[in-house]
Amino acid sequence: MAAFAIGAVDNPLAHNTEIEIGGPAYTWTEVVTEAGEAIGRDLPVNYVPVGSDVPLLDPVISNLLNAHETYESIIDMGDLPAQYGIELTSMETVLQQMFGSHPG
Repeated sequence: MAAFAIGAVDNPLAHNTEIEIGGPAYTWTEVVTEAGEAIGRDLPVNYVPVGSDVPLLDPVISNLLNAHETYESIIDMGDLPAQYGIELTSMETVLQQMFGSHPG
């Protein structure tokens, strides 16, 4: 988001414009799979029915996760990043930066 704020400062396209920032939608399974690849090992996945509490998490967090499972808002930014001179960072890159590559 900061990159878009900086890119909008002197960009005439940003004048009186609302910039919708989004990205691709990933399933939780895709996120866990990519995180496992970033740390160099498979991560176990246990599925719970939508609306169920997630073990080991506070019920408030479980409710938040359940809301995300039932509501999807995908924002297709099209060529907006290019208009602001921004190259989006892939989930794989973010996870590699967070976890680095570790031997299995």
